[in-house]
Amino acid sequence: MVNQAVVAALIPAKVDPADLCVLPQATLDAIAKYLSVGGLASQVSSAAGVTPLTNNLAQQAFNLATQNTASINTLSAKTLQRRVVATRQNLPTGDAIQAFAIVPPMPSQDYEVRVEYNGPSTPHPSAYFNWRVVNGTKTESQFQLSFENTPSSTTVTVIVEEARNIE
Repeated sequence: MVNQAVVAALIPAKVDPADLCVLPQATLDAIAKYLSVGGLASQVSSAAGVTPLTNNLAQQAFNLATQNTASINTLSAKTLQRRVVATRQNLPTGDAIQAFAIVPPMPSQDYEVRVEYNGPSTPHPSAYFNWRVVNGTKTESQFQLSFENTPSSTTVTVIVEEARNIE
């Protein structure tokens, strides 16, 4: 046995001819162009189950939302993750090794470390001061940096960002 259910239907009422308003054809065409009844939610059920028809507006909206969600997920997966690890953190003068935590952790160990030095404008007796990632300390959630020959009153801002894959 096959059942069919129609959720909505239009039933015209009988109108007395004296109450009719005759509109020009152009007006009727304009109304028909912008006014339509579509997407009546209908389903056909059978022994195999319920099969929704494709003209259902709610189903079309759901399908569009599903497509948009898939697109957003694809774009999110391509967005590079970035974390500010330290902002204007004081550094000891001279040589030092400092540990940094990444919260929340990066998705992998494939990330770049960026360091910005901030300090006074007084000249430094040595022309060389630098930093490097200490071998074997880089994980998804932490790393250590070695600062060499750092002038006094120096702070650093440290940012990590996923490495870019060139396709």
